[in-house]
Amino acid sequence: MIHLLNNRVVIGCCLVLGLLIVFDGVLTYIGIVVHNQVEGNLFLARLITTIGLIPALVLSRLFALLMLGVLYNFSDSGFSIFILLGIISAYIAFSIIPWLLVIL
Repeated sequence: MIHLLNNRVVIGCCLVLGLLIVFDGVLTYIGIVVHNQVEGNLFLARLITTIGLIPALVLSRLFALLMLGVLYNFSDSGFSIFILLGIISAYIAFSIIPWLLVIL
């Protein structure tokens, strides 16, 4: 019973993180195109200048979702919930909130 509950929490965390990844891509696009801001992630900024904004955002989001799938695949311990919650918190603090402050 505990394992089933643990699995549901992990799935829920992965779904929330997946939505945050997609939402961050949308916010990044709006921030760069509408508000003429510069991407703060140096790797992503370099990728944008190399292959263009939309391909870079799609590629980086697909890679992040792929890594999320890998993380889910190896999440059989109860500790993985805390790792996922930490990643969600960091994603909100260092990606979502900064873009929302720029856009709003």
